[in-house]
Amino acid sequence: MQTRRARLDRLGLPALVAIALGACRGEPAPRYGQAMHEIGRRFEVLGRAAAAGRYELARYELDELNEVVEHDLPRAQAPQVGDLVGAAASLRDMRLALGRLDADLKHPEPGQVRSSFALTAKACNACHASLAHGFIEIPQELGGTVPRTDAGSLVRDDP
Repeated sequence: MQTRRARLDRLGLPALVAIALGACRGEPAPRYGQAMHEIGRRFEVLGRAAAAGRYELARYELDELNEVVEHDLPRAQAPQVGDLVGAAASLRDMRLALGRLDADLKHPEPGQVRSSFALTAKACNACHASLAHGFIEIPQELGGTVPRTDAGSLVRDDP
C-alpha cells in the first residue's frame, strides 16, 4: 500500500496537465474554487492546531489537505488566467513544502513547524500571484485566518 507522500510524488507533470486542462475521471469535476476553499480551511485549522501544540490535529488536517491536493485539484478546471507555468512551479514548491511540513509534524519542533508552514504559505501565495489571484493571501504565521483579510502585506523574503 502506497503512502500519501508516494502518491503525491507520482503526480508530477500529469497532475499539472490535468490542472491546466481540467481533466475529469468519470466523476463530476470539483470546482477549482471549492477545492481551494477546502485547502484554505484545512490549512487554517492546521496552523491554529500547530500554534496550540495540537500536532495530532494538525497532522489530520494535513492528511485531509493532501487528499484534496491529490484527488480533487487535478480534476478541477483551473483559472484560465495568468502564468500557468509559474503556477505549476509554485505547485511543485508547495508539494515539497507540504512534505517537509508532514515530516516536521511527525516529530514536532515548534521552530521547524513554523518554518515549514511559512514555506508552504509562500508557495501558495506565489501560485495565487501566478494565476492573477495575488489578492488571496495565505498567512505565513501559525494561527492566522485563511485567506488574510487584514490590511497587512505578506510580501517578505524570510519565513
